[in-house]
Amino acid sequence: ASGAICYALNEGQETDQWFQTIGVDPYPVLDRTHGRVVRADDGTYRNDGNAVESIKTAIEQNKIYTINGIRVEKTQKGIYIINGKKMMVK
Repeated sequence: ASGAICYALNEGQETDQWFQTIGVDPYPVLDRTHGRVVRADDGTYRNDGNAVESIKTAIEQNKIYTINGIRVEKTQKGIYIINGKKMMVK
């Protein structure tokens, strides 16, 4: 949840592939609408300036993701991330 794993996954890559909105996403996802993780001078991790806009865009568009971070159009039985919150669909 701190962003450390997301940062490590992208370290050394030419372009970021993993994203995580700190404070919302408990783990990195392969979705560019989530925040880009950077390391601050004090060694902590944070999102760059585009993270807030990414959250607003995702919420406004009512995007639905599986627990693995894969975007889906509709839910079935299982756990999903809807509007940035985990939800169980029975």
